[in-house]
Amino acid sequence: MIVGELVAARRLRAARKAVSHHRGLAETDPDRYRPEFADSLNTLGLVLADLDGWAKALSPLQEAVDLYRGLAETDPDRYRPEFADSLNTLGLALAELDRPAEALPLAQEAVDLFRGLQNTDAHRYLPGFADSLDTLGLVWEGLDRPAEAQAARRKAAAFRPAHIAEARRKAQADRDAGSG
Repeated sequence: MIVGELVAARRLRAARKAVSHHRGLAETDPDRYRPEFADSLNTLGLVLADLDGWAKALSPLQEAVDLYRGLAETDPDRYRPEFADSLNTLGLALAELDRPAEALPLAQEAVDLFRGLQNTDAHRYLPGFADSLDTLGLVWEGLDRPAEAQAARRKAAAFRPAHIAEARRKAQADRDAGSG
């Protein structure tokens, strides 16, 4: 137990240090360091959620969403995936905190973004699309709309086998290439 607590404390300290470091860099050169700052905030939010629950994670997750939204507006091809992922994470956090009305627009926007992304590169973005559909299902459940929740989860489940099968094909191709 003590080892686990030490590891958790180190993870949290490292995540906070990264945020502090990247915040300073982003203040001096925003164009260059804002993406790393957003990523470090998202990481801090996930570490906080893992260690202390979603409530502690909201502030850094919201800040990450705000940064990624701005980045995606200026360079959508580069930052739309991270923006969609950060929206999904914040939506999940709010849903887990029993705040589904606040989570709904975030979850829907994440689904819409991932739908567009997976239409351009299905194998790369299908897992994110499926995850965002799962989050939307959780949100619908929290809003006491079981039909919508079931539909979103069924759709997410339908996408997962295709992703798994493709990953297996790629892994086999990599093994075949390595042995030949």
